[in-house]
This record gives sequence, C-alpha cells and structure tokens, in this order.
Amino acid sequence: MSKNVPQGLDKRVYARIIRDITMATFGITHTINTKVGNDFVRGVSGGERKRVTIAEVSSGGAAVQCW
Repeated sequence: MSKNVPQGLDKRVYARIIRDITMATFGITHTINTKVGNDFVRGVSGGERKRVTIAEVSSGGAAVQCW
C-alpha cells in the first residue's frame, strides 16, 4: 500500500479503494469472496488465478518485477 495516503482518509478505507480499483482493472471483482483454491479446493478459474497473481504483484509497488 502506498505510503502517501490522502489527507483525511483512513488507511483501511484507502486500502479498500485501492483493492476495488485493482480488482476492477483486472476484471476479477466477482471473485472478491472466492478462495483462489488448489488441487483439492475448487476456487477461481485458471485465467482468474493468473489475473489474481498479476494483481498481487502489481499492488506490491516494486520498482522491478521479475517473472
């Protein structure tokens, strides 16, 4: 999460806003309450799983990202 939280905005509210924007950007808003899953637990689809991973990495704020 950015260290530059806008003035007068609670950190939790700011985190929710960033989460919602990120999920909308990657088209995964419908999976907000779905577990990612694994071989034993059914979760999001394969394509959605990839988008979740990309969203996680992009929200980390790293200057360089290696795949």
